[in-house]
Amino acid sequence: WMYLGLGYHRMGQEEAAGSAFDRGLALMEPGERGEVTDLSRVMKLHHAEAYDSLDVEERTEYDARYWRLTDPLL
Repeated sequence: WMYLGLGYHRMGQEEAAGSAFDRGLALMEPGERGEVTDLSRVMKLHHAEAYDSLDVEERTEYDARYWRLTDPLL
């Protein structure tokens, strides 16, 4: 599903890409999904440390805010 989402994205079919990515994430085991969606990989060290200290609810809110600000059309 993730590769299908990437293919759709590369073809400019963002709605189909989003659906494929969402489906792929939903099918993953929680640990694998956490690795894929972990934003600390793209953060500077001090930001990553703060992000890693968030509890699940705070991290979920942070992630949603990050993606909303990254792509305001979502």
